[in-house]
Amino acid sequence: MAVVITYLNHFHNSFHFDDAHTIQNNIFIQDIKNIPRFFTDATTFSSNPSNQSYRPVVSTTLAVDYWLGNGDSFFFHLRNFIGLLIYAALTYLFVIKIFNAAENDADHKYLALFVAALFALHPLVAETVNYIISRSDIISSAGVMAGMVIWLYFPAKRKYGIYLLPVVFGMLAKPTAAMFAPILFFTDWLLSKDELKNHSVLHQLTASFRKAFPAIIVCGTVYEFIHFMTPKTWIPGGTSLWNYLITQPYVMLLYLRNTLLPTHLSADTDLSPFTSPGAPAVVLGFAFLACILAVLFLNMKNKNQVPVALGLFWFLAALLPTSVVPLAEVMNDHRMFFPLPGLLMAVVWMIHLYFGNILRRTGKLSPS
Repeated sequence: MAVVITYLNHFHNSFHFDDAHTIQNNIFIQDIKNIPRFFTDATTFSSNPSNQSYRPVVSTTLAVDYWLGNGDSFFFHLRNFIGLLIYAALTYLFVIKIFNAAENDADHKYLALFVAALFALHPLVAETVNYIISRSDIISSAGVMAGMVIWLYFPAKRKYGIYLLPVVFGMLAKPTAAMFAPILFFTDWLLSKDELKNHSVLHQLTASFRKAFPAIIVCGTVYEFIHFMTPKTWIPGGTSLWNYLITQPYVMLLYLRNTLLPTHLSADTDLSPFTSPGAPAVVLGFAFLACILAVLFLNMKNKNQVPVALGLFWFLAALLPTSVVPLAEVMNDHRMFFPLPGLLMAVVWMIHLYFGNILRRTGKLSPS
């Protein structure tokens, strides 16, 4: 109810930025009969050749929304909002499973609900929900989370590969959903370490790799298919790969700042790539990245710290695709839609552990 009330006044917001060439000036989405063509011809995605990427699921939903409202923005916004609710619900299901696995015989449903609500109500999410073409982030992120939820809740059905269906659907909206494979591998390794503690780390990693192998194959194959279907006219927009790469750790720091203190949100940050590896912001960025990795590794040892390690890995893995491909903008708030649940899960669990330890020291909480 809080999320509905918060977004109640946004359903008639206008189109912005890339909405122009993918929706307003795109004649292909104006006819619902073009839906089959979206899956065979990526030039139908945009009226701008340099932006014609293969995202048939996105084009399909845009065509349906255009048909429902004859081009009015209401149905476009409604679908984005429903996607937000679905992703938040899936986040709750995922987080409660991870929290409960970290502490046996515990029921952290309210803590998991807090993480999901914090995500759905976070100002950092608003750009993705309002920016219609960013539904690619919503659909692809929900596909990853749905795959994780199915994999966690129905272990006996894993052999049928059902958990991969929403992931493939998500990749056809945005290929960043391919990060499902490493996230799945890391999740299984963290959750099964306690059961295989008498075996070597190599044995543990091998066991998790075998479980994640179908996901690695499927995600890799679909990614190559998307690359094959993408027209040669598509241009990511960036220039120097080196300058882009040395800028991204600092961008990650800014994303963390916007998560904890969302007072510098902007649809167009105008941040330019750094040119010198010795620049103070570059050094600060890599120092931050080193700290994140250190915290991640330190929290991999104990079972009750798994949510922290997994949440930080999710944060880094979800940002990886937009961190290694030089895009026109080095930073966009809507790129945090995918990583944010992981980061919030890690932060909330760290706070939970900290206050739990304080209560144990003061004798107000049982050591068990």
